[in-house]
Parts: sequence; C-alpha cells; structure tokens
Amino acid sequence: MMRRLAALAVSALGGGLFGWAVSLLPSPTRPHVFWVGNYAAPWLALAFAAGWAQGGGRRRWAVPAGVVTDVVCVTAFYGHFLFVDQHPGPLGRGSALGSRVAENLPGWLLLAAPWLALAVAAGTLYGLLGHWWARRRALPAGAALAAACLLEPWAWRAAGYTAGPWLPWLAELAAGAVLLAAFALTARRSGTADRADSDRTGPGRTAAALD
Repeated sequence: MMRRLAALAVSALGGGLFGWAVSLLPSPTRPHVFWVGNYAAPWLALAFAAGWAQGGGRRRWAVPAGVVTDVVCVTAFYGHFLFVDQHPGPLGRGSALGSRVAENLPGWLLLAAPWLALAVAAGTLYGLLGHWWARRRALPAGAALAAACLLEPWAWRAAGYTAGPWLPWLAELAAGAVLLAAFALTARRSGTADRADSDRTGPGRTAAALD
C-alpha cells in the first residue's frame, strides 16, 4: 500500500508542476489562435502514467491516481486566480492572502468547475487505460493515448482555431506517431513472450511432468 501511495503522490506532484508550468506560458493576443497551454493530450498522458505507475495489480488504485493527478493539474493551472488582489491598498500594500482567497474562491469555482469535471472524467478513463496497459500490454490502451496526440490538432482546426506557429502541432503529431509505434512494438514483444511461455508449458509438457 505504501508503494501505491508513494506512486500516487509522485503522479500528483508531476501533475501539479505541469499545470503550474503551462499556466506561465504567454497566451496569444489574437482570438482563435491556438495556445499551447490548451493542449489536452498531456493531461490525458498524465492520468495514463498515473494509472500505469500503480502497476498491474488490482485496478482500484488506478482511478484515484488518474483523477487526483488531473485534478491537481487543473487546480495548479488555474490556481493563480485565487491570489489576485481585487482591492490593493495605498502605497502598494496588498490585501491579506486569506482575504484574497476568500473573495476569489466563489468566482474561481465557477471558472474551474467545468475543467475539474473534465479532469475527473479524463482521469478515470485514462487512469484505467494506463492500468490496462501495465497489466496486459493491451495495444488498444496505448493506442488510445497515441490517438489523443494524433487527432487533437485536427479537432482544434475543426473547432475554428488556426494553428499559429505550426511547430507545436507538428511536434504533437510526431509524438503521437512515436507513441503508437512504441506501444505497438511493446505489445507485439509482450505477445511473443507470452506465446513462448505458453509453448514451454503446453499441455504435452504438463502431462509429461505429471507422469
């Protein structure tokens, strides 16, 4: 249990650091220009990795790991809005930190609530996919993560967003292709190893061993 808790804590820390780092990226000034801070695939990858890190045992830890990781990520991404000073005092003296949080919290919850709900859904699904991959090396689980990278640029374009610089989108497509190839190769090797083990312990050998 301690190992699983430690893995969950590391996953949550990684999610928080990622969310905070992405929130620091400057956003474009023109509307409908894609902002790299809006990438969805990395959030899914974090939940997948959290479920994977729980190992191939029982899956009951995979869902909390994925959900906590993505919820912490969203909270860190939007967290700076909690500390905005709405009523700065004279001579640059700001309001107390507790007062800022108390005043900003209702609006922050309205802002973050949809994304927190999506974090719960994505964390659940991709946490389970990560666990499935850890347990079975199932290609559909890995392909679901690769598909997020391969399809996201086209989804943003379909939603009416222009690419801006093409390099980030090309990087995401390349990442998706590399992930798909890596998952396919690993799944194939795992299947070959399983078949070899099955051949070594086949019915004939089992019967001979019993004799």
